[in-house]
Amino acid sequence: MKNSSEKLNALEAIVTITSGNDRDKYINAFLKLNKSYRMSQSKAELKFAKIIYDDESAKAELVAQKIQTQLQDEKDRLHKLLLGMGIFFVIGVAALLMYLLRARHKKAKVLEVYNTENRISKKIHDELANDVFNVMSFAESSDISPTGQQKLIQDLDIIYQKTRDISRENNSIDTGEGFTTLLKEMLSDYKTDSINVMAINFDTIPWNEISGHKKITVYRVLQELMVNMKKHSQADVVAIRFENENKKVIIRYSDNGKGLDTEKLNYKNGLQNAENRISAIDGSLTFDTSTGGLKVNCIFPI
Repeated sequence: MKNSSEKLNALEAIVTITSGNDRDKYINAFLKLNKSYRMSQSKAELKFAKIIYDDESAKAELVAQKIQTQLQDEKDRLHKLLLGMGIFFVIGVAALLMYLLRARHKKAKVLEVYNTENRISKKIHDELANDVFNVMSFAESSDISPTGQQKLIQDLDIIYQKTRDISRENNSIDTGEGFTTLLKEMLSDYKTDSINVMAINFDTIPWNEISGHKKITVYRVLQELMVNMKKHSQADVVAIRFENENKKVIIRYSDNGKGLDTEKLNYKNGLQNAENRISAIDGSLTFDTSTGGLKVNCIFPI
């Protein structure tokens, strides 16, 4: 059978039952065959070990390739995520800058109008009103017929009152601690024996949280409404209700006058100017004359 293992077993049995020179011969044959057998066994084991090693190496390489693929996928996913976050960040910053620039532009526009009004008011008060007053004083002391003097003084007094009204309508506004008192005084100036002006829930508004240019806008808009009431509406009751809802100021104006034809509003009209002022602070102004009189809702964010 040429089976080395069986040959070794046979030689081992022969050695145990043989003596003399023959025994040495079988011992030598056993040792030689055993050496050859062990060497062939070692080669076989090494070959088998190599096969196992190669198989394990192949498996390890497959695992390494899989891990590498997963790492690459994670890297690609992270890259896409960072790219998306970068794009989102850039868009967010751009939107914020646009918002800030628009807000700054609107604020600058409101303040520019306010400063212009102050210059007009000061010029009227310092020059025109004083000149008219001097002419009135001169007329009173000059040698003019009593009738002519009286008419001249009356006409000049009318002009003087108009210049004072214009100056008052465009005067400077305290936007600090004195704003609430100033606003109340302005509204009360339009209250007469025949006109009742009511400011309702005035103190519900957190005036200290409202920026200066928005306070200026509120003052001017209410002033425009009161001037319109005095000149055109023929109202005898005016109610102004103040509300604070969801970080928004709501001012509801109403009077029992003859109302307003909103289709005839134009850019020369004071109420149209009021609407433009509110738009500049991201607010809205709506007019309602459907139920008689005039109702105006003014809304803007704090």
